[in-house]
Amino acid sequence: MNLQPSDLQYAVDVAMGRQPGSLLFKNARLVNVFTLEIQHTHILLAGRLVAAVGPEYASAQAMEVVDLEGRWVAPGLIDGHVHLESSLVSPVEYARGVVPRGVTGVVTDPHEIGNVAGVAGIEWLMEASEGLPLEVWVTVPSSVPSTPLETSGAVLGLAEIERLLAHPRVVGVAELMSFPAILAAEATELSKVLLAERFRKSPEGHAPTLMGPALQGYLASGIASDHESTTLEEGRAKLEAGCFLMVREGSTTPQPGGPGPPAAPGARRPHRPGDRRPPALRPAQGGRGGLPGAQGHRAGGRPGLRHPRR
Repeated sequence: MNLQPSDLQYAVDVAMGRQPGSLLFKNARLVNVFTLEIQHTHILLAGRLVAAVGPEYASAQAMEVVDLEGRWVAPGLIDGHVHLESSLVSPVEYARGVVPRGVTGVVTDPHEIGNVAGVAGIEWLMEASEGLPLEVWVTVPSSVPSTPLETSGAVLGLAEIERLLAHPRVVGVAELMSFPAILAAEATELSKVLLAERFRKSPEGHAPTLMGPALQGYLASGIASDHESTTLEEGRAKLEAGCFLMVREGSTTPQPGGPGPPAAPGARRPHRPGDRRPPALRPAQGGRGGLPGAQGHRAGGRPGLRHPRR
């Protein structure tokens, strides 16, 4: 969203009652994901921005007024870790499947298309996902190829990762899957973390079964998230270590029941990204269309580095 000062001025004026809003939603039941409450309230828009929310706006001036009569309003869900090409459909068709189910944004790791077509494939994916009703943020694949034994169509080294990190829609370096190399303190893998830091973007984690000193060593590199926990004990250990925990349930690697909600008081809550193929979105396979986010997509934000920003 490319905002201008005039957009912000209009929003402030609307909130202060100096100008009529563009749209007023009256009598909403707002799902407040910050206070974990359901609020009976009114929502006043100023163009593309939400100018104000509160009971005092029941009689606010607006060019259009819609009485929701107690209907629910919730933030769009953000799938925090997905591989769009694993859905086996184009970004347009993917958006058509998930947007009606409340997902308005995804953070995608185009590892598979990068493994086949390299930088050109990743740039195609970004171009093909422009202008959709779904926000698509990209993380740069960190392990292409996944192993030296693999015959891949491309190699993404430090130069290619750096080039892609400069793109405004790229938000980080994707899951650093070579955790043995991280634990061995190999310079090439650690340099990928430092590249993310240099661009003030996130290095994403991939740390299956790691606990104790191995987990501490992995997080000491600056990686701050993980989506591979399969037990409650593992999930709790990662939360206690300050890790941003994502509980994943995908089509190819389902985690039946997952580790559950291992949150402790004051802990950052776990979130549930998905890697679903179109059949998994059918209502018969999940009640809510099989949507993994029905139990915990992010309502916004990105995980930060464990290290303080320098």
